[in-house]
Amino acid sequence: NMEFGSSTSDANAVALARLEDSTRDDYEPPTAVSPGTDLSGILWAESRSGKPLRRMGSEVSLKSQEQTQETTAVLTTSNCKPIRWRDIKSISQDPDSAKGPRLKLMEEAGFTMAAGITFQYM
Repeated sequence: NMEFGSSTSDANAVALARLEDSTRDDYEPPTAVSPGTDLSGILWAESRSGKPLRRMGSEVSLKSQEQTQETTAVLTTSNCKPIRWRDIKSISQDPDSAKGPRLKLMEEAGFTMAAGITFQYM
């Protein structure tokens, strides 16, 4: 049904605009968060430790190309720490983690996976 698809696309576009367009009245700006809280704080903490803060499901190796309903995926390379991909929905539904409004908007915009990568700016 075109009408259903159109309204879903419109809702995704509005959520994405609220994340990106700072000229909107309903723009949701990014804010600083503590390690382990909200999406960015959880991903940062996990990228530093290399382990999930909470076990939300089994890990699946991206090398095996298995498509499952796992909530955590790990991509490893020989010369760096593993990149741990997390399912955004599982984080947003976790009753034990603090969440901000941008996480819900990311889910509404259609983002499904996220990863945190630490780096140093020199």
